[in-house]
Amino acid sequence: TTRDEDVEFKKLLWTCVLCIVRDPNNSIAHEIIMNREFAASLLMYVDPNNTTLSSQRWQPPQMKEIQLHGLAILFNIVPLIPEHFHARDGHSVLIQFLSNYTDYERKQSCLKALLNTSEYDFFKKDFSDRGIMEILLDIIQNTRENSLDLRELAFNIISNICKDTRSNQKEFRRKGGIEVIKENLRYGEIDQTGNS
Repeated sequence: TTRDEDVEFKKLLWTCVLCIVRDPNNSIAHEIIMNREFAASLLMYVDPNNTTLSSQRWQPPQMKEIQLHGLAILFNIVPLIPEHFHARDGHSVLIQFLSNYTDYERKQSCLKALLNTSEYDFFKKDFSDRGIMEILLDIIQNTRENSLDLRELAFNIISNICKDTRSNQKEFRRKGGIEVIKENLRYGEIDQTGNS
């Protein structure tokens, strides 16, 4: 159900599963979560196109809480089952999620999960087709809406997906990425607070 107690119970169950599968050498647990489609179950809550989770069923704060927890779990399991996550087109769901939500918490959690996918070549090849470059460059350029850590995550993802991937390098250049880097390297535009 959608009662607060059941939302908390769902989060506890997801955390328990993560604790069991977190060991990179526990291949039996990894096989079980793949066979039971654990990643697909989590993606159901972050997929903007999923009609089974109607907005009438969940209150917005509940949905946000579940989405943030689901993204945190995905962040941790992507390195354990990257091929499986790729086969479920999880990276496309994350990109759609990133383009649909503008609040800091969801954006940050989604960027972290995407950062983990960006380490693998089979994800990199798909990224330029999914329009992620434009989204990431927009995050970097929009300094009023996006804090330094969000922009840093976006830069790290771009760095990963461009490394040894010619199509993404070309896309980066076509979308004005070189100019974006130059603008961000100007001393006068750097936020001088803290450890920037």
